Amino acid sequence: MRHILITVACLMILAAPALADSGKCYDEVGIFFDDLGYVNKFDCPHPYTRVYAHLMILRPSCPGISRWQCHAFTEGSILAETWELTSGGVDLGGEFQTGLFDVSYGYLEDALRPFDGICLLATWNAYVVDPNRTVMFFVQPLPGSTIFPDAPGYIDGKDPDLAVELSPVSGHFDLPVAYINGDFGCPGIDDANQSWGALKNLFR
Repeated sequence: MRHILITVACLMILAAPALADSGKCYDEVGIFFDDLGYVNKFDCPHPYTRVYAHLMILRPSCPGISRWQCHAFTEGSILAETWELTSGGVDLGGEFQTGLFDVSYGYLEDALRPFDGICLLATWNAYVVDPNRTVMFFVQPLPGSTIFPDAPGYIDGKDPDLAVELSPVSGHFDLPVAYINGDFGCPGIDDANQSWGALKNLFR
């Protein structure tokens, strides 16, 4: 089984804020193939199809987000995987980090704001190698986090002492929040020996 690990580290906080008691009808995190947070299943019709997906918070309980943290990764046969953070973070070899903001004077121009109950954190894209094999997406706590050891989470854009935990839309961190070519509870994914040569053939 091939593991593509993408660590999304968007939180650098020295003091530990108090965790908010968020109801699970709010503050859910997932990955979707549309920009409205509805579609978490995509079927690829052809080999080496380039697919885009969005890491989102649904119904955030805070009107602004200054920093956030999670561990997002895929399992399956893909090539040329990239992530782009909405907040302009930089790819540091699989680790992403946003800037640190001064939150002493109210909501920030740089803070992420939800729109229609959705806050877009990052956009993923990759080439899906085989339309007959499943690619699964997971969102889990960032290993080693001292602020959010048990769940992904974010810091309120106005109150730096307010930390909000996120729950996965799948209901459990061990279950995929989205998938390509398959279904939840699909059998194990066979690893395929793929090369850049096959990908380059698309452009010949």
